[in-house]
Amino acid sequence: LEEAISFFTSKMISRVYLTCAVAYYALYFLEDGSARFDSSSFTEFQLDLTCHISYYAQDIFWFAILGCLGGILGSIFNLLVVNWTKLRIKFVNPKGYLRVLEGIVMVLITT
Repeated sequence: LEEAISFFTSKMISRVYLTCAVAYYALYFLEDGSARFDSSSFTEFQLDLTCHISYYAQDIFWFAILGCLGGILGSIFNLLVVNWTKLRIKFVNPKGYLRVLEGIVMVLITT
């Protein structure tokens, strides 16, 4: 949804991500006087990095099927986003009120 109706460029999204990361560590430094860069303190939640999951050899077939299905659905989504963006450039961009209408329609469709 965000990619389909957002007017942000990839450069802008990268800057926002970097700004959020810098703000996160700045707040941690101001909070207790030390910046913690290890993986256990990267989030506010406790992380358990140990994993004991067992699976059988025949499960690999289903993992491959799931991966292929995800790839196909992802490529279809990318195709829809490209076509949607072409329509937006042609019809929506010149008119400001259509941008608001587009957002409302997208929210109604996806909820």
